[in-house]
Amino acid sequence: MNLTVHTLNWNGGTPSDQIISDNGIIIGASSNGSSAFSHTTVVPDNTSVTIQVFEPGFPAYSMLIDNVYNVDKTVYLMMSPDVLDTNDVDYKRPRPMFYYFQDPCSFKVDYYNASTQPGVPSWYLNNELLEEGNLKGSFELCNPELVQLKVRGQAFNTSAGACPVTTISWDRQWANTNAGYTLPGFTNGVGETGNTTVGVISPIATYLAEDTIANIRETEYRPEIYIDISTPSDQTDTCCYTQDEQVTLSATFTYYEGTEVDYSYIWKVEDPEGLVTSYGQGDVTFPLTKLGTYTAELELTHAICGNVFKKSVTVDTCDFITFEVAECGTYKMSNKSSNKEVTYAIRSIDDLETYEGSLSPLSTVDLKFINPSIYIVTISVTGALDRDYVLHNYCSLEDCLGDYIQGFICGTSCGECPNDVELNRFLLLYYTYFLEINREYGTNNFYNGLTSSKLERLGDVKGVLDKILEYCSKRNCKSFSETPLKSTDCGCK
Repeated sequence: MNLTVHTLNWNGGTPSDQIISDNGIIIGASSNGSSAFSHTTVVPDNTSVTIQVFEPGFPAYSMLIDNVYNVDKTVYLMMSPDVLDTNDVDYKRPRPMFYYFQDPCSFKVDYYNASTQPGVPSWYLNNELLEEGNLKGSFELCNPELVQLKVRGQAFNTSAGACPVTTISWDRQWANTNAGYTLPGFTNGVGETGNTTVGVISPIATYLAEDTIANIRETEYRPEIYIDISTPSDQTDTCCYTQDEQVTLSATFTYYEGTEVDYSYIWKVEDPEGLVTSYGQGDVTFPLTKLGTYTAELELTHAICGNVFKKSVTVDTCDFITFEVAECGTYKMSNKSSNKEVTYAIRSIDDLETYEGSLSPLSTVDLKFINPSIYIVTISVTGALDRDYVLHNYCSLEDCLGDYIQGFICGTSCGECPNDVELNRFLLLYYTYFLEINREYGTNNFYNGLTSSKLERLGDVKGVLDKILEYCSKRNCKSFSETPLKSTDCGCK
């Protein structure tokens, strides 16, 4: 970066350029070769450098800049001449001023004394005391905003004698420049304020309140990240992506600090089972081979700062074969895919009923089951594993048991009232088996092949449910086939 030192003098109350003799302005190892009020040299980015100014009749100035960062900068220095006459009105009068560097990698500001006569300094941020006694310091903000930094310089007199007394002779503040000389980067404001008569000191609030114009604009350094996701091709009425579909993610950025060449990024994609795959820059395309939620995270890294900015999105995958209960005994089986035709084979767990058919893309078929049973629906797609879905058609039994229990409690069932033990048995069967069925074999659960143990377990459940069917029919509930066992249908509507 190019660093320039520019020297000023109050010259009767208005800043003006101050000529410095040959080799009087020194930046690191470089000095001005002829008399001038400024000197510029190249300083390596993100390094430290010492600024020095030596001029006869002025106090020397020396300051170590801890980090010049990477943006060209002009530093303005106030050269206040030595006033050695105790009778001079400006004797020991501070001329506070400062310059600052902004960290491009954070909301950090480094500030430095810019005067050869700073007095005893104090620093104020937005009129609140920030630091005392130091000629330089730093502060950090949480967000980009406009702020005001002020420097206060005080000078003291100590009386002679056995009991010396120290009093303030000068109390001066500076934040923004005046209309006579506005420094680049500073707004036009009051400039230097404070007492004008030696020893006559007003409260600090009197001076600080005079100027609250912001002089530091902390801009946003964090880039904005936008991630675009390709539209699902197999789903027309949801935001879900079909299993095995390819999804493409692309990213765009808005940079507030630096340009595109200052950044690099990678993708990290975590599948529903927690496996993470990394991808490089550019659009990323990957297959959704598993059902569940994929999480894609983009990590954008600033090459110089090392700051990492992250943005993540999720992609949900779902099966394109879905089942919905239309009414008791009827399921709606839908093919949500826009381009995949499937064939299906349906059989009851006891192999007493079988059905076959095909389902074209974006179509729906009603599956009507006559008898209560557990049914296995096998879906076949070209080039993919068959999938088995388990449907339980015991809704009529569930309704009947519910009606029976309600009738028992409400006293509306006909015939001899069952005893409490019988009711408890019904409740136990009702809750145990239907909770288990809904949990394990709920709608839209599928298996890539049913194991023998799973089929055996399904058979056990069906055997128990068939016993409940028989028992319920004998309790004047209703028939569960096309021909009613009883015509009274007592207690069940």
